[in-house]
Amino acid sequence: MTRTLKTGLTALAAAAALSACATTVPVNSPDRHSAYMSDDSFAVVEARLRDGIAARPLTLFTVVDHGAGADRVGTPIGQSKLFIVGNPEVGTPFMVADPQMGLDLPLKILIHSVPGGTHLAYSHPGEAAMRHGVFDQVEPQVERIHTVMEGLLSEAGGDTVALAHSR
Repeated sequence: MTRTLKTGLTALAAAAALSACATTVPVNSPDRHSAYMSDDSFAVVEARLRDGIAARPLTLFTVVDHGAGADRVGTPIGQSKLFIVGNPEVGTPFMVADPQMGLDLPLKILIHSVPGGTHLAYSHPGEAAMRHGVFDQVEPQVERIHTVMEGLLSEAGGDTVALAHSR
């Protein structure tokens, strides 16, 4: 990727981060993740996220309860869960292009409570593909995943969802 293109993508990502409402992060952005903020409670956002995953061609592989783990070691962090989701039909081409993409897949969605609401974040698949040098080989899948994830997180966040940051 040329330096000019990378600079342009970074500028686009910065513009997205400054937006006051839910917006798309450029599909081929170098961003590592996008985070959304919802005014809704953790329980409500989690329920919508689970429903949204079930309504899409996604597999929920597991949920890691970071909050419960932190409580067990005496360091409460509040409600925090990592959802590990994917679709082998869409993800397998990444690993065909570079088997080490398996370190970044399946995708991860983190939800955690914050004062006044709930954050939702996911790792952008384009960043991993660029880091592994396979973006050109999987660009259609990157776009497909990004579109699904953006819709899923926006839906889970509800009517009050907004892009919190993109980095």
